[in-house]
Amino acid sequence: MSNGQITECTQLIQGRDRLDMQRIGYIYQHTPIELFLAHGLIPSLITAKQGIVGGFESSLQTFSCAYSRNIFAQRAAGDLDDIVGIVFPGNTCDSLQNVGDVWKYRFPEDRVLRLTYPAGPVNKDAIEFFTYEIRQLDRQLHDLYGTDPPKEQFSEAIDLVNLWRNGMQLLYSFRLIQPDVLPYGRIAEMVTDFLRAPTYQKAVDAKKLAEKIGQDLPSPLVDSVHNCLSTKNFEDFSSDFTETNPRILVVGGMISPSTISSLFDSISTSHPHNLVLDLLSLGFKTVFTPPTQSDGSPFSELARSTLNAPSEPTQEGLKERMYFLKQIVTNFRIDGVIICEQSFCDPDQFEAPSLKHVTQDAGIRALRLPLDPELSDEQRILTRIQSFLETLEGGI
Repeated sequence: MSNGQITECTQLIQGRDRLDMQRIGYIYQHTPIELFLAHGLIPSLITAKQGIVGGFESSLQTFSCAYSRNIFAQRAAGDLDDIVGIVFPGNTCDSLQNVGDVWKYRFPEDRVLRLTYPAGPVNKDAIEFFTYEIRQLDRQLHDLYGTDPPKEQFSEAIDLVNLWRNGMQLLYSFRLIQPDVLPYGRIAEMVTDFLRAPTYQKAVDAKKLAEKIGQDLPSPLVDSVHNCLSTKNFEDFSSDFTETNPRILVVGGMISPSTISSLFDSISTSHPHNLVLDLLSLGFKTVFTPPTQSDGSPFSELARSTLNAPSEPTQEGLKERMYFLKQIVTNFRIDGVIICEQSFCDPDQFEAPSLKHVTQDAGIRALRLPLDPELSDEQRILTRIQSFLETLEGGI
């Protein structure tokens, strides 16, 4: 985005960073939040959190994961009373789809919406299908909230999210080159904060921070790393990473980057390491979703961008995802991979063996780490991470 475009974006959007805007909740990270912004709503990502204890949701255990039950428990406890609606995904996760159905009956006063995703490879038919589904959601928003945004408001919303993604992608790239330029916890905080309440100011903050840090790093290397991450093309990449601490990669699904940051920060003194990258759905895979073009049909462009989010099991085949992982661990000198598995999550448990096989086949040590949203066994988790780091330090 040029400086002229950014100035124009400022004039159009900054007046919409208001506290009186209504919040609409969404659960699946690859929900086109630009649609809600265009309708004058604040899209707020609802994630699992610690300290949630309920009773009714325990009956969901037979057909939903710990993550879904945690979100349901938040609603049962009255923690989500400030949202004016909630959007569940279809065709992405059986657990979330089941809980969405139960939600309608348990909380009939809630406005429960669904956005259905195509099941299969991303091609012309898939994009057309998803474009139709986004149009249907747009009509529902119009009927429920009386909004009918012109194309200009879609363009404003698209520019806002693109501005934030551009800045965050550079920050991710910087940390791969030189992890100490920015703590991973800061990255996690910025991602979580934006997805819970995206504003123009947060997008500008990401851009300015990237500009400031980027002044001290070699531009050709930054461009090369960013190109690898955004295009998955490592053909011409070549660089040495010389830090002495183990370089760690964390992979997984709907695990909060803030949770990962908290775990690693608590052992950083006793076990020095560099957590250089996450491949989490709520982190890298959201940040590196391709930019949406604002000059075409907003619905088809949102569909194209959303469906091309990198390395998502619901949108990309296993072979492609594993190839990308192998390229990352070999080209970016990863010393150890921690594979996070959400408790009772079938997709995570299905994916984990393949992830571990690919990393070990590349000569990289890997650890499978089951997690639940409450971190009910946090000390055991920390002990396992510490033991894993010790094997990397000792070279055994």
